Amino acid sequence: MPEAMPPLRLVVGGMPRWLVAWTSLRGAAELAPWSPAELHWEVADRDTFEQARARYGWAPGPRWALYRGTELRASGTPCPDPRALAATLAGEGPAMLTRLQGLLAAQPEHLAARRERMELLLRRMPDPRLEPLLVEDALGTLAALEFNPKVSWNPDPALWGAAAGQALPALEQAIRTWPNRAYLWRAWISWARFHPARPSVLALAQSVPFWSPRGEWRSWLPYEVQRAVAAELKWQGNYGVMREWFRAVWDSLDHRPLRSLYRGERTWVMERRREEQSAVFQPLRDALGALGSTEEQAELERSFGEMMGRDFSRRR
Repeated sequence: MPEAMPPLRLVVGGMPRWLVAWTSLRGAAELAPWSPAELHWEVADRDTFEQARARYGWAPGPRWALYRGTELRASGTPCPDPRALAATLAGEGPAMLTRLQGLLAAQPEHLAARRERMELLLRRMPDPRLEPLLVEDALGTLAALEFNPKVSWNPDPALWGAAAGQALPALEQAIRTWPNRAYLWRAWISWARFHPARPSVLALAQSVPFWSPRGEWRSWLPYEVQRAVAAELKWQGNYGVMREWFRAVWDSLDHRPLRSLYRGERTWVMERRREEQSAVFQPLRDALGALGSTEEQAELERSFGEMMGRDFSRRR
């Protein structure tokens, strides 16, 4: 692969009267395709600007300049129009977002390109100019909405609520066909958070025609669903249904004590049980504690302690 070209640099110097207008250009819709990694905005100090003016023979007075790395590509004295500046930037090659938009315009079903554009847009949030495009890609992929919690961005509830109304029926149809596919449930749970009606994961799980020839159907649901059901029932304070649900799942688990397992199977069994701890054991223990079923709770903790090779009866 050829080496990546250095980023474009827009530099202003001489403290022009139009500095405020120049600064506002960064928010122009015409310049939205260029990411901060592709286009740097800079203000030259006095010495640097004077050196550039002498080097390129510029007339006295403030001006802006476009560089590719250290190579001068364009320059001007008045504050440029956003469309004119976008055309100048495009003359240096299309931004990655523009390239992906062109590909998707020609091949709307190109999921790899749509996922790549979605990742690029996520890194640009918050940006109201680009958020509708991000919603479009999220709907095009029906991917789980795993937004970075460390980013101080509040998705537009109107945009994402309307999109959730389209995404959830499609995901529910897929879930009814493949109810044990965790990625479909993960996507449904993430989209449901944005739906104004706050649909119930419990109601969906109960309505799925899940058939298993080996025991309790609820135990075949992915761990993400178990955790979401637990959170919903706990929020409702519906501990009776919570106990019934997770007791049925618990009874279908492998309860063999850790010490009885062969050494070769302990690793993968313990990986599964660590998931079961938060997805099944803890919700059932919480329900029993809320209902005052102390003897049943003690037996549950004793049994799971043996399964994990630890004494859970001492932990609350």
